[in-house]
Amino acid sequence: MMKDANPLPSVSLIICAYNEEKSIEQKIENTLKIKYPEEKLEVIVFDNGSNDATLETAKRFENRGIRVYSLNSENRGKVAGLNFVFKLAKGEIVAITDVDCHLKDNVLLESMPYFNDVKVGAVCGSQILLNPEESQSTQMEESLQGFYKMMRKAESNIDSTIVYNGEFLAFRKDLIGRLDEEVGADDTQIAVRIRQSGHRALFLNEANFYEYAPKTLRTRWKQKVRRSSQLVQAIIKYRNLMFKSSEPYNSIIYPWNFFMHVVSPFFFVSLLAIGVIVAVTDPLFMGSVILISALLLLVCVLVLQIIHKNNFKGVSSALLMFIDAQITLFIGFWVQLRKKPYKWEPLDNTRRY
Repeated sequence: MMKDANPLPSVSLIICAYNEEKSIEQKIENTLKIKYPEEKLEVIVFDNGSNDATLETAKRFENRGIRVYSLNSENRGKVAGLNFVFKLAKGEIVAITDVDCHLKDNVLLESMPYFNDVKVGAVCGSQILLNPEESQSTQMEESLQGFYKMMRKAESNIDSTIVYNGEFLAFRKDLIGRLDEEVGADDTQIAVRIRQSGHRALFLNEANFYEYAPKTLRTRWKQKVRRSSQLVQAIIKYRNLMFKSSEPYNSIIYPWNFFMHVVSPFFFVSLLAIGVIVAVTDPLFMGSVILISALLLLVCVLVLQIIHKNNFKGVSSALLMFIDAQITLFIGFWVQLRKKPYKWEPLDNTRRY
């Protein structure tokens, strides 16, 4: 889809923060470097009840045009905070960004022109990892994001995408009145509700943000289970969109995402369980299954080698990423059943000061 060259819309860029005293200053400085007409941009820092110096640090930037607000209460979760600050935003477009990422200075100039198309209701940016080769964990994240970028771009070209990047997204303010505070994935919820309103939710390769992936598998696991539980919750919440019409979004895109994020992990875990049982009860049959599986795996490896340009590190990371994603989505399904509002906590080694 081509960008329109019409005048740029007014934007309220919201930085959501909780206990980010070590990195909020760096984030605000990065945001102040964004290129956009000054009279059309307001930057809001929203402190979600931090118990450290996040609020005090942010307030030091008020004399540079930053608007700072706080719940002045305990952390009620990111979605509750967003509902509070949405009422204060003055822009036609509301953009949301997290503290643990840095935005490219042209991110708004690249993304806002898309809103001159009245059919576009939301856009989200594309992640660039700053440490893709640091560890096995970061290589797995690079493979995962490569897959999602390809999928999101294809979905956007057809109609709309579902899985959004909360690190940077933007939407028409008048299309989202209030978010459901029982759904933790504010990014995916926004993308789905924008499409419900009859508008498109696009993924943009050219609107970039930079981020560090967790360098340890333990931290990555914690992050992935958290994100998976919220994503699964959101996709199940709006499952009535599947097959609601013959449009590609309802007949192809949503069913595909439901299968990939909700159904497929159960198949994967079930096959693992069956494999263990068969291995114990019928070793000969299991040997045949292993041989067939090995041949299929070889085909997958050859395909992945082509994608990763014969980079065996990339192939191994992609395979591990698939297994990891299936297991974390499976666990995420059970975690989301608790239906507790998610409360943001900064993760170790995803920030570099």
